[in-house]
Amino acid sequence: MDELNFDQEQTNGGATGFVMPSSPADRKHIMDVMDEISASKTRAEAERDFQKEAINELHDKFKIPKRLLNRFAKAHHKASYTEELAVDSDFEAMVEILAKPQA
Repeated sequence: MDELNFDQEQTNGGATGFVMPSSPADRKHIMDVMDEISASKTRAEAERDFQKEAINELHDKFKIPKRLLNRFAKAHHKASYTEELAVDSDFEAMVEILAKPQA
């Protein structure tokens, strides 16, 4: 396998290339930031897992549909209950006008 020379501008099939930093300190900085990003992504995955487990627990205990629990959690987080209720009333009005059979 050929070793890439990142000290010169690299091109990818005619696309605009870039110059990889040659300084060991710059390369270390890039890797340090990549490590921080990786750790952040790991934390985000763990939080998503927690949220999913919490919704499942509430669903199992109270038999509330997961869809509603997720929607409520999102509205609770954004403190947007009023907006969510407005969407429901708009949707209800649309259904009444469009989906009900005509007499």
